[in-house]
Amino acid sequence: MNITEKIEQLKDQVLPFRPFEAMEEAETLVNANPRDAESHFFLASIYKLLNRHHDAALTFEKTYELENSAHPALFNAGICFNELGQPDQALKFFDRAAEAAGTNSILPSLLGALSLHRAGDPEEAIHRYQRVMNFAPTNASLLYGLMAAERDRGGDTAAEQYVKQIQKGFSRYPESKIDLVTFHQNYDYAGWKAWADKDNFITSTRSWASKAKHSLPNFLPKSYIIPQDTHLLKDDSKLKKNPIWIVKSTTLSASIGTHLISDLSLLKADPNWIVQEYIANPYLIKGRKFAMRTYLLVSSYDPVRAYLFRGGTAKVALRKYTTDPESFHLTSVHTEHTRPDRHRKDLKDALASDIGKKGWWTIDQLFIYLEKEGLQPTEIWNQACVIARTLIEAMVVTNFFEQHAPKNIRHGYGPKFIALDLILDDNEKLWLSEIERGPTYNRIFNSDGTEKMTFDGLANMAVCPFGKETDRETQISIAKKHEDLHSDRFTLIYG
Repeated sequence: MNITEKIEQLKDQVLPFRPFEAMEEAETLVNANPRDAESHFFLASIYKLLNRHHDAALTFEKTYELENSAHPALFNAGICFNELGQPDQALKFFDRAAEAAGTNSILPSLLGALSLHRAGDPEEAIHRYQRVMNFAPTNASLLYGLMAAERDRGGDTAAEQYVKQIQKGFSRYPESKIDLVTFHQNYDYAGWKAWADKDNFITSTRSWASKAKHSLPNFLPKSYIIPQDTHLLKDDSKLKKNPIWIVKSTTLSASIGTHLISDLSLLKADPNWIVQEYIANPYLIKGRKFAMRTYLLVSSYDPVRAYLFRGGTAKVALRKYTTDPESFHLTSVHTEHTRPDRHRKDLKDALASDIGKKGWWTIDQLFIYLEKEGLQPTEIWNQACVIARTLIEAMVVTNFFEQHAPKNIRHGYGPKFIALDLILDDNEKLWLSEIERGPTYNRIFNSDGTEKMTFDGLANMAVCPFGKETDRETQISIAKKHEDLHSDRFTLIYG
């Protein structure tokens, strides 16, 4: 088996299920082939996946040293330094990647210019964007960057010209709408880690409660960061009768490593884990646990405006629900993720028999089912709106948006949505399970054929013409009315 074949085997058979084992295998591969760029890039990608961003950046840089056509390695190193909160270092790598890529990719140049804009230098950002105009004059993300930077430096007339070019491109190249939204979704800013990473989310909500001088909202299950909250967890456990806890990794996704415990002596005091009070009485669909996923859109950072998508998906567990301790290790019982059992045709067939071939429902389908079961979907949705609004209010109170954008940088951030995973219990109460900063596009929004319309609306919301109006307050009013015109299934919940 050659190196490429070995990497493909690890990608398919090990990485999705046992990422730390894949990392060790990749490290062995690199040690055995110290001059091979492909194995270095694979190892760096795993480090990045596991949030070991410093190791990832160094290994990506080594990849480029071994193969100087591998400009994506430099670009990814820049992304890692952004995640580490080192924008100056990230910019150096974006510049190196842009030089190495030439006209083959404009992404490094776009990210370099965007980084400067967000750091408070729209003038230099414009200068860098304009370098790219010669070979990508119709790129929607490039034109949007120029529009936004011009607005923040006071170049309103130039900004309006870019608005017209973007809108013309939307008409000629409809796919550019998805491209624009995807760019801003994929290349947001690292500050979102404060609310999307599981351990940081606990810290942020505690900080908010302390600053606002009130208790945490009752839609949050009690949560603990390991190992520092271990004593608090043990003390709280003594006050509960037969408690069940869910243990989640802070570095792994898709519920890898997630398991339940009822005996805290089984909990390892290792870092990179959190423990939550388990919602042991979930409302079930045909005997299965499910999670509602919907989307919170932040359309403006100054002033803050946010919307909740009136739709989403109901992700249903592959196995029937039980709290038998023998099931505590089965993520496909206690979460909606099917990865550990993805080859079990018998389980998939049983799920399809219960809820349909897709194995999941849209929120609309879920609410029709719940209404037939005697529940009140309107009340459930109102709870979702309260959860979403409370989260945005918490971010505002803790100065989340202000901390990541210098004064007078109002336009450096395009539309950004995050996923909210919600659990409904058998008392018809919604709980916020977790937030996902970068939800994947395979089941985005309704997954019912209306995605194009949704993406079109998002892109149109983001590109607002102000005409000759230069007054800030009037522009804010125009932008809000413009967004309302194109919001479709997005409901304004803040701003």
